[in-house]
Amino acid sequence: MPELPEVETVRIGLIDTVIGKKVLEVELIGAGRGVALEGSELNGLEIIDVKRYGKYLMFSFSNDVSMISHLRMTGQYIHVDSRALSNLDKKGHDKHTRVLFRFSDKSGLLFNDQRKFGTMELMNESEVDSYFASRKLGDDALFIDYDLFLSNVSKRANVAIKTALLDQKVIAGLGNIYAIELCYLIGVLPSTLVKNLKETKLKKLYSHIAPLLLVAIKNNGTTFDGKYVTTNGEAGKFSSFLKAYGKKSCGTCGSDIVKTKLNGRGTYHCPKCQR
Repeated sequence: MPELPEVETVRIGLIDTVIGKKVLEVELIGAGRGVALEGSELNGLEIIDVKRYGKYLMFSFSNDVSMISHLRMTGQYIHVDSRALSNLDKKGHDKHTRVLFRFSDKSGLLFNDQRKFGTMELMNESEVDSYFASRKLGDDALFIDYDLFLSNVSKRANVAIKTALLDQKVIAGLGNIYAIELCYLIGVLPSTLVKNLKETKLKKLYSHIAPLLLVAIKNNGTTFDGKYVTTNGEAGKFSSFLKAYGKKSCGTCGSDIVKTKLNGRGTYHCPKCQR
C-alpha cells in the first residue's frame, strides 16, 4: 500500500500541481535510508513530467535528470501553495515530513513518510530503462496484454492465485487490496493454486484487471488506514466500492466475509461466492 490506483492518483495530482515548477532547494528532514538525495542536485532544475510504472513514480527534470520514487507503505506527496508553506515554516512541519522540495514560486512539495520506507533515487534519464530491467518487473497492470499475463501467471503454477497477482515480476502494480478484489470478482478463493484454474477463469480474471483499476483511479484510490492521501491531502473514495477487502459481510449473498492469512498477508473471501 499504496497500490497502482493510489500511485496513479498521486501522479495525476503531481501533473496538475508541480509540472513546470523550478526547484529552489531540497531540504532533507530525517529522511529514511531509501532517500538517496544529497539535497543540492536538483537545485535550479525544472520538473518536466511525472510518469508511473507499476507502483513507481518517475519524475523527469530538466538536464535529463530523473528521480524514481516508491511510496512503500506510508509515503505521501503533498503539494502546498506559498501561503500554506509559509504557515508551515512558522508553525513547524508535520513530524512525518522527510523531504521538502521548495520551488521558485514559493510553493512546495512535501514527502511525508511515517515508516521511512519510501525511496527516491536520482539517475540520468538514459538509465531508467535499465533500472527497471534489473528488477525484472512484469508489464504494468493497466497495459499488460493477455498472452503475456497468461504466460507469466502460468509460470507460477504451484502458488496461490493471489500470491501470483502480488508478484511484481508477474504483473506490476497490484497489491493486497486489488488482488483480493479480483479473486472475489471471478469467484475463486485467493488460496486456489494457479494450476487448478482453467484458462477461461484466468481470462475472466484478466478482463477484470484494467476496469477495476480504472474505477479505483476515478475514485482517487482506496484509503482505509489514513496513511494514503492524494496530493491535496484528501482520502481516496474507492473503499465504498470494495466487495471483499475489509468487509464484514458479502454484498452479493449476505454471508459473513472470512478473514484469513495467506503468506502472512490478511486475506478476505466470501465462503459462498468464492470456491
